[in-house]
Amino acid sequence: MRLHAASHIIYFLVEEKTGLKKIIGSNVTADKGRLDYEYPESIASLLPEIEARANQIFNDDSEIKIYPDKEDPNKRWWEYKTWKVPCGGTHVKSTKEIGNVRLKRKNIGSGKERIEIYIE
Repeated sequence: MRLHAASHIIYFLVEEKTGLKKIIGSNVTADKGRLDYEYPESIASLLPEIEARANQIFNDDSEIKIYPDKEDPNKRWWEYKTWKVPCGGTHVKSTKEIGNVRLKRKNIGSGKERIEIYIE
């Protein structure tokens, strides 16, 4: 649950920093989360700022909302302040429950970048 919620927030922080909206892959396991992007250069220089901002958010103790779609009972929404995505996964109720994260860059091929997310 913690990594799943962290992955959503990292996704939105990457979008704010780079304008990237489309991920080409993602996964969350018990040990780590990952987000894969098409990106023309190393994303490593952006990670310290994204990580610091994420950890600020996680220490804020802000509410994360999960609720059903009004029109489609099979769809659920994940929402943190102005960020909102459809998601049927399990989540924490507050950013404080996530803890701190550490981000790591991995190159997965020409023009492809992976951000690995670890809970500390």
